[in-house]
Amino acid sequence: MHFCNSLDLSIENNPDMPPTFDSTRGQSWIDLLITKNFDAHIKFEVLDEISNSDHNLLKVTWSSEISSLKISRCIVINQSNWLSMKKKIFHIFNNRANLDLATTNDTIEFLQNDIFTKCAQGKKTTRRKNAIWWTPQLNIKRNKTRAFNLVIL
Repeated sequence: MHFCNSLDLSIENNPDMPPTFDSTRGQSWIDLLITKNFDAHIKFEVLDEISNSDHNLLKVTWSSEISSLKISRCIVINQSNWLSMKKKIFHIFNNRANLDLATTNDTIEFLQNDIFTKCAQGKKTTRRKNAIWWTPQLNIKRNKTRAFNLVIL
């Protein structure tokens, strides 16, 4: 569940549905329907039709209606550079006297968008780490193999 929550995924399986895997050794519910940012009605059912697999056939239907624009945003707390973000947000509220917007809704939307962009700019940038299993000895062996292949060719 932590993996799904960290990637903003939701599991759409219904606990009352029949098993998705059926074999001579037993039954299981191992097949998952995982969605991300999908705001619709989803119907997920297991069919009883015979197939060439141990897995039962799955039927997924969804319906969605385009409604009014709804924006939900979030900033992951543990990925934020707090000092940078604090400075940028401080400038937004320090300069709020310069806001010349007609309505309260426009003001709120402007502040929300500005705060979100400043928070996104304050996000820590992480570099991709090398694989843990890759060692200097493997690098030496790879270089020797490449050199040997060049000599042979």
